[in-house]
Amino acid sequence: MGKCTFLPLVLRIIDRDIIFTLQYLKTWFWTEDKKLLFFRETAPAYNHITKNPAIVLSETGTEELEKIIDFWPADFSYYFHHKVELRKELEWRFRHKYPCFTAYIENKLAGIVWCKPWLYENSLPELTIGKQACEILNLAVSPEMRGKGIAVTLLQFSLEEINKKNTDIAFSRIFSNRTASISAHKKCGFTLLGELRIHHFLKKKRVTLETDHLT
Repeated sequence: MGKCTFLPLVLRIIDRDIIFTLQYLKTWFWTEDKKLLFFRETAPAYNHITKNPAIVLSETGTEELEKIIDFWPADFSYYFHHKVELRKELEWRFRHKYPCFTAYIENKLAGIVWCKPWLYENSLPELTIGKQACEILNLAVSPEMRGKGIAVTLLQFSLEEINKKNTDIAFSRIFSNRTASISAHKKCGFTLLGELRIHHFLKKKRVTLETDHLT
């Protein structure tokens, strides 16, 4: 009686399906978000930053929603995979009055940045107690406009504007491979605090700040 040649193949398929299922369950039940955490008081302004007079800065609203959606960088798609999801998110931000600031050069949208309330004050009470805190997010400059100082200028402008709204301090979470964004934050006086890790398990969340790699 010959050997069963199908059994090893069946076992491999079963093993593959088990591994896939376990990976799916891990993603569904447990995720970890790791980003570098930067911090700065919103005042005073960093006057040493040379502003390009060609850059027109302003706070915007829903009237520019379509432009912002079209501008949205492809490398931000890890959160919003489709324009429908992105539209809902941005409409939600505007509805809740999250400030959005834009930079234009020659009437063309060249950069955007958003601010939202800081949600992790319990993990950094020594910095946030008695303070109004916000988070800088989605700082982006169009590829053809890079190298003109837009990111630094726009970032500084956003800090000045949110300071007028009685926001005392700003945090920013940045992926470690986004060297241009990290450089812009440092030029604006942000300080690296460490790596903020947000662990999601089912409906629970645990936030830790790792500083070992700073020493």
